[in-house]
Amino acid sequence: EDEIAQHNLALDKAIETDNLNGQAKALNELGLIYLTRTHEYEKAMDLFIRALSLEDSLGLTEQQIFTYLSIGQVFEDVGDNLKALHFFEEAMHTHGERGDSEIRVLILNKLGRVSALVSKTEEAFQYYEQVLSYKDEAGPKVEAEALFNLASLYTIQGKYDKALDHH
Repeated sequence: EDEIAQHNLALDKAIETDNLNGQAKALNELGLIYLTRTHEYEKAMDLFIRALSLEDSLGLTEQQIFTYLSIGQVFEDVGDNLKALHFFEEAMHTHGERGDSEIRVLILNKLGRVSALVSKTEEAFQYYEQVLSYKDEAGPKVEAEALFNLASLYTIQGKYDKALDHH
């Protein structure tokens, strides 16, 4: 609760000083607290939507990517995987061809996971294969996660030999 109060103070100060960047940042940070710690999804969603609106008006594309991911995570947490998929796709679209492979891999993994949950298995395979294409930059942990996810998809399909190969 101290953390929430602290971030509310930061938000109030940003509003008082008409610091729109600061407001967007504070809204996102508060949203993340409500999403990950208190699991108050409506409150988190409200904060993320407000942040997204500010980020959009200010052209803060990089921040928008993370806000889309956060909104997608809210939807995934409450079981609305189709809406989660939509916002993860928005994050990827907004990311575009930026060079940051770490963020691209994060988005691809989320897209793969949610695609599998909504029975878009082929898309999930494609996302995880794309993750593997970044294995040299992203490191062995990312490669292992992608291989595990691919193995899980093969297991669901009953392709146990392929699943074992990937495990």
